Amino acid sequence: MYIGVNIILFIFAVKYIGKRFAITSAVGVLGYSLFMEVLKLEPFVTEDLLLCAIFGGLILGLGLGLVLRGRGSTGGSDMLACIINKHFSSISLGTIVMAIDCVVIVASMLVYGLNFSLYSLIAIFVMGKVSDVVVAGVQSVRAFYIVSEKNDEIAKEILNKLPRGVTALKTQGMYTKNESTTLMCLVTNPQVPLLKQIVSSIDLNAFMFSTNVSEAMGKGFNSLKKPKSKIINKIEEIEIEEENIVENEELNREKVENLEKIEEKDQKLKKSRAKKKEKIE
Repeated sequence: MYIGVNIILFIFAVKYIGKRFAITSAVGVLGYSLFMEVLKLEPFVTEDLLLCAIFGGLILGLGLGLVLRGRGSTGGSDMLACIINKHFSSISLGTIVMAIDCVVIVASMLVYGLNFSLYSLIAIFVMGKVSDVVVAGVQSVRAFYIVSEKNDEIAKEILNKLPRGVTALKTQGMYTKNESTTLMCLVTNPQVPLLKQIVSSIDLNAFMFSTNVSEAMGKGFNSLKKPKSKIINKIEEIEIEEENIVENEELNREKVENLEKIEEKDQKLKKSRAKKKEKIE
């Protein structure tokens, strides 16, 4: 049953996500199954079910997050979650995995009982949250927006003392209709006090607010590109070639259909002209 479901999921994964994901998922499934057989350990830390649920979910979340971050899966619910996330990218993978596993646990409540099912829900919740943190990254970044009449001085101090990049955005107050410039700056949590100090020392009347950024990539933050193995690069090249072949086939098919339509019109014109000639004669 488990193997059959995974085969179906693999077919959908190849179709909707790509061969690279299917290959990494196959490695994940084999590795997961192998280590589950090898590491059959009896409980040796505690028999407290609550602690087992919390720390079990923590370990599961770390492992699942690493696999999902590598664009793979271990089969089952997380592979289905990746397929769903392909079409609903606004929902995090951890949330989708939680939702699928919760449905399974609620459905099996009659078999395993209410007590074990509730502990399982705790473990699934912890797993989903931890996996989201691992996938998105642990670096906490905040985006600050600063409105001030002394933008140039504030930007200069930020560039010199933090040092962080500053972006000027053209804005307009809807009440006064006055145009102004808003500074945007991304900083890590340890840099927040210094940024506030810089702004307050230059302009006490400045308006400033911040938002949390789930992930920042590029200069000064996480690397934008990571080196890929030759195998993965080759797989991606093959996928691109296949996509180009499919596009070319579609274009050729359209050309053939257009030619057939033109030929049909020519034949109709010839027949209509022949009928007109017969009537004239």
